[in-house]
Amino acid sequence: MTGMERVQIFTLDTVLNRATLDRIKQTGFSRIPISFTADKRVVCGILLTKSLVGYKIKDQSIKEAIFENTISVRVPLFFTENSKMSEVCRAFKEGQSHMGLVCESPEAARDNRNLAD
Repeated sequence: MTGMERVQIFTLDTVLNRATLDRIKQTGFSRIPISFTADKRVVCGILLTKSLVGYKIKDQSIKEAIFENTISVRVPLFFTENSKMSEVCRAFKEGQSHMGLVCESPEAARDNRNLAD
């Protein structure tokens, strides 16, 4: 697990320019959380960095790149700190995502799941 203080989060409006791509590369992570707003507490997707291989820089936002289907973003899995390991393993086994986010409360996880639908 990686604490949020160590995770680089981008917003949908982040421009995919050379500086942003360099920041993504420097993180060393294969998945980057994407947030709706600068608040960065509501994650709406997970950017798969491998989808940036061969990406032609057009100074477009992440939202525009998703719309044009030039990058790959997945819906994240949400869990609470009290989630049972069997539930977590089952969710990952379904293959929908390779990254899960731990929320502080069941309500937060449920609300975030609804946003992803």
